[in-house]
Amino acid sequence: MTQKTLKTAIIAIIAMFMANIANAQMKVAILDFKAGAGVEQADVDGVSSMFGTYFIDPQKFTLVERTQIDRVIAEQGFQYSALTNQQMVRIGQILNIQKIVVGDITVVSGQYNVDVRVVDVETGAVNATDGATWARSTSYRELMKNLATRLMTKMNVVIGAATTNVTPTVKPNSIVTLLGYLHVFPEDLGNFTSVPNNIIDALNNDVSNGYNTWRLPTNEELSLIENNKSRVQGLTNSDYMTIENNRAGRVRLVTNRETQQERDEIYEAIMNRFPQDSLLNSLFNSRKTYNHSDTLEVYIQLHLFYVIYLDWPNVHLSLAKFFGEQKDYDKAIKHAKKALEIQPDYDEAMHVLTYIYVCDYETYNNNKSTEMMEKYAKQAARFGNEVCRNFCNANNWSY
Repeated sequence: MTQKTLKTAIIAIIAMFMANIANAQMKVAILDFKAGAGVEQADVDGVSSMFGTYFIDPQKFTLVERTQIDRVIAEQGFQYSALTNQQMVRIGQILNIQKIVVGDITVVSGQYNVDVRVVDVETGAVNATDGATWARSTSYRELMKNLATRLMTKMNVVIGAATTNVTPTVKPNSIVTLLGYLHVFPEDLGNFTSVPNNIIDALNNDVSNGYNTWRLPTNEELSLIENNKSRVQGLTNSDYMTIENNRAGRVRLVTNRETQQERDEIYEAIMNRFPQDSLLNSLFNSRKTYNHSDTLEVYIQLHLFYVIYLDWPNVHLSLAKFFGEQKDYDKAIKHAKKALEIQPDYDEAMHVLTYIYVCDYETYNNNKSTEMMEKYAKQAARFGNEVCRNFCNANNWSY
């Protein structure tokens, strides 16, 4: 073998070695942990920073720099303290990340509790979870080291399972999930001149295909569906109804919520933790919410539930009602809009927003509120809310 040939062979071997390392590595982002009840964000930042220090395995993982994450969050207009799973998936797609590590820290009975989970960017599913508990005024360095090691071990198992390279196929009449969060109903319901609320309610009551939160898509969601026609079966070139444009057209439903089975499992966990809490029980069991008495206890219960289960619209709506009763309309509007963001067809959230803007106008004579109350009253009326329909009719507002 000549010197030139030997040199070429060595270069080829090195290239293969580097390629194997690159293929084995997974790009991971660690987001700052969120501060829950009784914890300052500054303290939490120190914990997540220490966790990231020990989260290192050069042969398996490549960590994305925090500055890159901050840049994308700023560019997309996201709020770091209130990132949704959908937004985290979007960040991962932009940065070409495979996994995102997130965590929450709360204080219960004088002890810090950290819960960490790994979110898969492609599917939006949680691949691994772990946690730790320590007393106030004690060192958590060793705990964070062990927590990071355990989580990396669990992720290595996921990496091994993912290397089978099985090509997914779309089964006939099966739900398709886009971007890891938007579940698309298997078929069109047909053509309608108005929103088929009775049919949608019947499908949800029957827990069709495992879900009971089917609804019309937003304009943005419909665009996503149309850009994935090869994956979504039965899609036509006709005009489709959306939440913003619910005039005559074809109907294809979507949901971005958990299945009924997943909901039942979470409910069981909640009741094990709060067995005597009738308020949390009622919050969980219905999309409807109830007026609550003006007590600190109610707020503490609501806030605790809000911290643990941030993305449940009925919790946000209960908080909206609570703050509305307190005449803190800014916070009430914030939570009602968050409920509507999570569940865009949530007619009760539209109803509550109408009521809050009416109160805001009567209290502060804010002319902007008249425009907003009309907007949300019309939206709620279109989705069958009888109170808002009567309100629109009384004001001669066409919906």
